[in-house]
Amino acid sequence: MDNYDRTKMTVVPITISFAFCYLMGFVSSSEDAGTIKICGILTIVGVFIGSMIMFRTKKTQPPEWLLTISSIFCFFMSIAWIAYTSDLIVDLLGLFGKITNINKALLNLTVLAWGNCLGDMSADVAMTKKGFGEMAITATVAGPVFNVMIGGFLANFGFLVSNKDK
Repeated sequence: MDNYDRTKMTVVPITISFAFCYLMGFVSSSEDAGTIKICGILTIVGVFIGSMIMFRTKKTQPPEWLLTISSIFCFFMSIAWIAYTSDLIVDLLGLFGKITNINKALLNLTVLAWGNCLGDMSADVAMTKKGFGEMAITATVAGPVFNVMIGGFLANFGFLVSNKDK
Protein backbone atom coordinates (compact mmCIF):
# COMPACT_ATOMS: atom_id res chain seq x y z
CA MET A 1 0.00 0.00 0.00
CA ASP A 2 1.79 3.07 -1.26
CA ASN A 3 -0.77 5.57 0.04
CA TYR A 4 -1.06 4.25 3.59
CA ASP A 5 -0.41 6.80 6.31
CA ARG A 6 -0.60 5.57 9.90
CA THR A 7 -1.23 9.07 11.27
CA LYS A 8 -4.28 9.57 9.04
CA MET A 9 -5.52 6.08 9.89
CA THR A 10 -5.19 6.97 13.58
CA VAL A 11 -7.37 10.07 13.21
CA VAL A 12 -10.22 8.26 11.40
CA PRO A 13 -11.63 6.31 14.38
CA ILE A 14 -11.33 9.37 16.61
CA THR A 15 -13.37 11.63 14.34
CA ILE A 16 -15.70 9.14 12.68
CA SER A 17 -17.98 8.59 15.69
CA PHE A 18 -18.44 12.27 16.46
CA ALA A 19 -18.89 13.14 12.79
CA PHE A 20 -21.49 10.38 12.37
CA CYS A 21 -23.40 11.59 15.43
CA TYR A 22 -23.32 15.18 14.17
CA LEU A 23 -24.31 14.33 10.60
CA MET A 24 -27.21 12.18 11.72
CA GLY A 25 -28.49 14.97 14.00
CA PHE A 26 -27.77 13.40 17.38
CA VAL A 27 -25.63 16.31 18.63
CA SER A 28 -28.00 19.10 17.68
CA SER A 29 -29.47 21.17 20.47
CA SER A 30 -31.73 18.41 21.71
CA GLU A 31 -32.98 17.93 25.21
CA ASP A 32 -31.92 14.29 25.22
CA ALA A 33 -28.56 14.20 26.99
CA GLY A 34 -28.39 10.42 26.51
CA THR A 35 -27.52 10.66 22.84
CA ILE A 36 -24.78 13.19 23.59
CA LYS A 37 -23.38 10.83 26.22
CA ILE A 38 -23.44 7.94 23.75
CA CYS A 39 -21.63 10.07 21.16
CA GLY A 40 -19.05 11.01 23.80
CA ILE A 41 -18.53 7.37 24.72
CA LEU A 42 -18.16 6.47 21.04
CA THR A 43 -15.58 9.23 20.64
CA ILE A 44 -13.64 7.89 23.65
CA VAL A 45 -13.74 4.42 22.10
CA GLY A 46 -12.47 6.00 18.87
CA VAL A 47 -9.56 7.56 20.78
CA PHE A 48 -8.72 4.14 22.24
CA ILE A 49 -8.87 2.44 18.83
CA GLY A 50 -6.84 5.25 17.26
CA SER A 51 -4.13 4.90 19.89
CA MET A 52 -4.07 1.14 19.33
CA ILE A 53 -3.58 1.74 15.60
CA MET A 54 -0.83 4.27 16.31
CA PHE A 55 1.16 2.06 18.65
CA ARG A 56 0.39 -1.46 17.36
CA THR A 57 0.73 -1.16 13.57
CA LYS A 58 3.68 -0.63 11.27
CA LYS A 59 4.22 2.86 9.89
CA THR A 60 4.25 1.96 6.19
CA GLN A 61 2.38 -1.36 5.96
CA PRO A 62 -1.22 -1.68 7.18
CA PRO A 63 -2.72 -4.94 8.37
CA GLU A 64 -5.32 -6.30 5.97
CA TRP A 65 -8.08 -6.41 8.60
CA LEU A 66 -7.57 -2.72 9.36
CA LEU A 67 -8.13 -1.73 5.74
CA THR A 68 -11.27 -3.86 5.55
CA ILE A 69 -12.79 -2.43 8.73
CA SER A 70 -11.80 1.11 7.75
CA SER A 71 -13.41 0.67 4.33
CA ILE A 72 -16.67 -0.49 5.90
CA PHE A 73 -16.80 2.41 8.35
CA CYS A 74 -15.86 4.94 5.67
CA PHE A 75 -18.63 3.56 3.44
CA PHE A 76 -21.19 4.27 6.15
CA MET A 77 -19.69 7.71 6.70
CA SER A 78 -20.09 8.47 3.00
CA ILE A 79 -23.77 7.54 3.30
CA ALA A 80 -24.09 9.88 6.30
CA TRP A 81 -22.43 12.72 4.35
CA ILE A 82 -24.71 12.14 1.37
CA ALA A 83 -27.79 12.16 3.62
CA TYR A 84 -26.62 15.34 5.36
CA THR A 85 -25.86 17.11 2.09
CA SER A 86 -29.16 16.02 0.54
CA ASP A 87 -31.12 17.30 3.54
CA LEU A 88 -29.23 20.59 3.36
CA ILE A 89 -30.00 21.00 -0.34
CA VAL A 90 -33.69 20.21 0.21
CA ASP A 91 -33.87 22.76 3.05
CA LEU A 92 -32.15 25.41 0.93
CA LEU A 93 -34.49 24.62 -1.95
CA GLY A 94 -37.50 25.04 0.32
CA LEU A 95 -36.14 28.35 1.58
CA PHE A 96 -35.52 29.54 -1.98
CA GLY A 97 -39.09 28.52 -2.88
CA LYS A 98 -40.55 30.48 0.04
CA ILE A 99 -38.51 33.58 -0.81
CA THR A 100 -39.34 33.58 -4.53
CA ASN A 101 -42.86 32.08 -4.32
CA ILE A 102 -41.93 29.52 -7.00
CA ASN A 103 -43.91 26.29 -7.00
CA LYS A 104 -42.15 23.56 -5.00
CA ALA A 105 -42.79 20.92 -7.69
CA LEU A 106 -41.02 23.06 -10.29
CA LEU A 107 -38.02 23.52 -8.00
CA ASN A 108 -37.87 19.79 -7.27
CA LEU A 109 -37.98 18.87 -10.96
CA THR A 110 -35.24 21.41 -11.70
CA VAL A 111 -32.91 19.98 -9.08
CA LEU A 112 -33.76 16.44 -10.20
CA ALA A 113 -32.86 17.35 -13.78
CA TRP A 114 -29.59 18.95 -12.66
CA GLY A 115 -28.67 15.88 -10.64
CA ASN A 116 -29.53 13.59 -13.53
CA CYS A 117 -27.25 15.54 -15.89
CA LEU A 118 -24.19 15.81 -13.60
CA GLY A 119 -22.83 12.40 -14.55
CA ASP A 120 -23.24 13.12 -18.25
CA MET A 121 -21.58 16.51 -17.85
CA SER A 122 -18.53 15.09 -16.09
CA ALA A 123 -18.17 12.42 -18.79
CA ASP A 124 -18.48 15.06 -21.52
CA VAL A 125 -15.84 17.26 -19.89
CA ALA A 126 -13.50 14.27 -19.57
CA MET A 127 -13.97 13.41 -23.26
CA THR A 128 -13.27 17.01 -24.23
CA LYS A 129 -10.08 17.08 -22.17
CA LYS A 130 -8.89 13.93 -23.92
CA GLY A 131 -9.38 15.55 -27.32
CA PHE A 132 -12.74 14.10 -28.31
CA GLY A 133 -14.67 17.39 -28.52
CA GLU A 134 -17.00 16.28 -31.30
CA MET A 135 -17.91 13.15 -29.38
CA ALA A 136 -18.64 15.26 -26.29
CA ILE A 137 -20.91 17.60 -28.25
CA THR A 138 -22.74 14.61 -29.74
CA ALA A 139 -23.14 13.06 -26.31
CA THR A 140 -24.48 16.33 -24.93
CA VAL A 141 -27.36 16.25 -27.41
CA ALA A 142 -27.80 12.50 -27.91
CA GLY A 143 -27.79 11.51 -24.23
CA PRO A 144 -30.93 13.39 -23.19
CA VAL A 145 -32.71 12.53 -26.47
CA PHE A 146 -31.93 8.83 -25.91
CA ASN A 147 -33.15 9.05 -22.31
CA VAL A 148 -36.42 10.69 -23.34
CA MET A 149 -37.06 8.22 -26.17
CA ILE A 150 -36.24 5.10 -24.17
CA GLY A 151 -38.07 6.45 -21.11
CA GLY A 152 -41.12 7.24 -23.22
CA PHE A 153 -41.00 3.82 -24.87
CA LEU A 154 -40.70 1.98 -21.58
CA ALA A 155 -43.48 4.05 -20.01
CA ASN A 156 -45.80 3.34 -22.96
CA PHE A 157 -44.77 -0.31 -23.06
CA GLY A 158 -45.55 -0.65 -19.36
CA PHE A 159 -48.89 1.08 -19.89
CA LEU A 160 -49.75 -1.27 -22.77
CA VAL A 161 -48.74 -4.38 -20.83
CA SER A 162 -50.70 -3.32 -17.74
CA ASN A 163 -53.82 -2.60 -19.82
CA LYS A 164 -53.54 -5.82 -21.84
CA ASP A 165 -55.05 -7.88 -19.02
CA LYS A 166 -58.09 -5.61 -18.63
